[in-house]
Amino acid sequence: MDDIIKIINKNPNIDIDLKDKIIECVTLIINKYPMSYRNLNNNLENITIRYTTKEDDDRLNKINAKSIYNALDNVLLINKETLDEESYKHILIHELLHVSSFNSDNLGFESLGAKSGMSFNEGMTEYLTMSILNEYKKGFAIYGNDVNNIVLLSSIIPFQKLVNLYFYDGLLGLFEEYINRVGSSNNLKDLIINMDSEHIKRARENKFDNEYKDKYIKLFIEDISKVEFDSDIKIQDTIRLVINFIKNQYKVDYIPETIKKDVETFISVMFGKLNIKGIKHV
Repeated sequence: MDDIIKIINKNPNIDIDLKDKIIECVTLIINKYPMSYRNLNNNLENITIRYTTKEDDDRLNKINAKSIYNALDNVLLINKETLDEESYKHILIHELLHVSSFNSDNLGFESLGAKSGMSFNEGMTEYLTMSILNEYKKGFAIYGNDVNNIVLLSSIIPFQKLVNLYFYDGLLGLFEEYINRVGSSNNLKDLIINMDSEHIKRARENKFDNEYKDKYIKLFIEDISKVEFDSDIKIQDTIRLVINFIKNQYKVDYIPETIKKDVETFISVMFGKLNIKGIKHV
């Protein structure tokens, strides 16, 4: 950790009054997720971290953002007004997790070349931020659906594996692990396309439309039904997880008619995997 502190202190392109806060947040990240060290060590040496100008803010407002990490230029912009005593850790850790997950063409689960995987990437980044601060009920509300997507993805790929993929292997690694668990006949490509479209509408344009959400949830639960689970308890827990996921995504206490048939099919297939007889409902 001492070498990273030296890198931060020696970097002339980091605003001086941000350095102590950055060191504090980088320490929290590495203590919780040691695998973040490699990319932080590589990326912090030449990074530019500065407060936004009015021109920056005007550009960021167009995508509904206050801070941003441009991985290809290795530049992190922070709106000074957002760094109050309560929020600065969350904002800086979220953005520094992006720094810690940038490796070549991948920014965590986002492929920068293909411009794909944005929802999974922001969802994972936000979930890790909340886990570092142990504040699961706080955070960026606009990324709530993306966090939910990661929680459901963990029913296919165990969470610790997702963490390693996020820091080391990117979207390609996620695809490979997904195929290992779901099979070569899967919906991941179309799932991500529709998931990202919904993410852009919601997070960048502040528009809420269930069209893309309907599409990707149908694809998601169809793939989950293809997974081989190792116990009846895991199967039942996954059914509950899917139902709660859907209610959270739509912010309702029922299953929407637009996906009801698909959910019924999913539950039927999952019940068919059970070894216990006589179970009629969850």
